[in-house]
Amino acid sequence: MRIHVICGENTDLQKQMSRCFDNERRVIIHGQLPSLVHVMAECGSVITKPGISSLLEASAARRKIFLLPGLPIAEGHNAEYALQHFGALQFTPKVFEEWLQRNGEC
Repeated sequence: MRIHVICGENTDLQKQMSRCFDNERRVIIHGQLPSLVHVMAECGSVITKPGISSLLEASAARRKIFLLPGLPIAEGHNAEYALQHFGALQFTPKVFEEWLQRNGEC
């Protein structure tokens, strides 16, 4: 399994992730990307905060969506919508592991 970490404009997070996973070839750290299309093409699932762009791109790519906690109001509404209409699940390691066992390594 490979893990793509997309940090966007958060350069501090990108540096922190690069330090943490420096020797791990299966973890690919990205900064800001013009599009998620190429990353989504490689992914079997997406673990994300419920930002509207991430949710729409993951749904359009037909990827399983696992939600992390987001901002209370706007992202809360996005999360509710994704749970109801995109088949998203709240992320926990156990929920993800169960999904992975049912769907094979991605």
